[in-house]
Formats: sequence, C-alpha cells, structure tokens
Amino acid sequence: MIHSDFFKMKVPSHPVMYLDTETTGLDVSTDQVLEVGWLWETWQGRIGDLKSGRVLVRWDRITGHPRALSMNAALIAEIAGGNGVAPGFVAGVLSGEWSRAGIGDRLNRSLTMGGKNPGFDKAMLKTLPGFGGQGQEVVFGDYKLISRSFEPTSWAYQFGWRGDKPASLVDLCGLLEIPVVNLHSGLGDCLMLAKCTRKMVGLNYE
Repeated sequence: MIHSDFFKMKVPSHPVMYLDTETTGLDVSTDQVLEVGWLWETWQGRIGDLKSGRVLVRWDRITGHPRALSMNAALIAEIAGGNGVAPGFVAGVLSGEWSRAGIGDRLNRSLTMGGKNPGFDKAMLKTLPGFGGQGQEVVFGDYKLISRSFEPTSWAYQFGWRGDKPASLVDLCGLLEIPVVNLHSGLGDCLMLAKCTRKMVGLNYE
C-alpha cells in the first residue's frame, strides 16, 4: 500500500532536465557511455508531449563489465548496426538538440539535473570529449548542469515519504504501481522517473 504522504509533495518551482546514461559498467575510469537519454520536465501538459531525445555513442571497440554488457546487449547491437555518433561529437549533438528545443535559456543555461543517480551520470559525461567542469558541475557548449541535483528516490524520502527509502527506480515504480518498461534505456529510464515524480505530486503521469 502506498503511504498517503507520497501525495503531499509540491511541484518543484523550476523545470528539471532528467538525464540518464547507459554505460558498460560502474567504473568511471574505464567504462564507456553507450547512450545519453534526456527529458525536459516543465510540469505542464502530458509527459508524451515533453521534449526528449537520446544520443547513442559509437566506439571502435566496446569494453566493460560482463554483466553490464549483457544487460545492454540490445543497445550494443543497435550501435553495431551503424547508429550513434563518435564520443567526440556527443557534446555537440546534445548541445544542438537542447538549443533547438529552447532549453537552458529559461534558467540562464544552468540546468538542474534529475536522474536515478545524477552524480554517477555527471561523472560519466565528463569522461567524454567536450564535457568539463569541477566537482559535480558539468559544462559543455553553452550549458551547465549545476551541482544541485534532483533525485526522485531520495526526494521522495526527504520531502514526504516516511516509509523505507526506495532503493532504486524499480522500487519506486513498484511503490507507485507504475509499470517498468524500457529498463536499461537512457530515455526509458527518464520517462519512468518523470511518471513517478508526477504521480507523487498529483499531476497527469500518462
């Protein structure tokens, strides 16, 4: 049963950029980014109408942890089929997508980043050419993902939920009775995060 406090949280006062990286493992020093998925949450309209996208990363040779490689087999096959851009072009492609979508100007190009593990995603982005920054900041092109992050599993616990803290996105979906679809997909995880958060604050999550 879902605790009633889940539905007493307020809509954040600013848009959030949900961003998720799919990688070949959890070692920032050696593993590779395979996909960057994003969704721009304005807290208005239907989730399906929000601006979103994904960038696949094509490597000459993909290496990483066997379990991560297995979980991302479909994604790796998609990349092997000729989809994606070289690592050095990811920052430019992402920056171009956001510029065309008009994202960033509303926050002076300083974007609050949301995700299931924003700190890890920021660290992985900084392994790609064209991304920089110090600490938790990520800077590329005209954009800056600021150190303040929005993590729905922690946010639920901090601002209303008084049961056990959801340990993962799958746990949060289970508590909120939201179907888990397209797991281990950058854009798919962003969509599930958006659905969970909208349900927590009483907005349309379809």
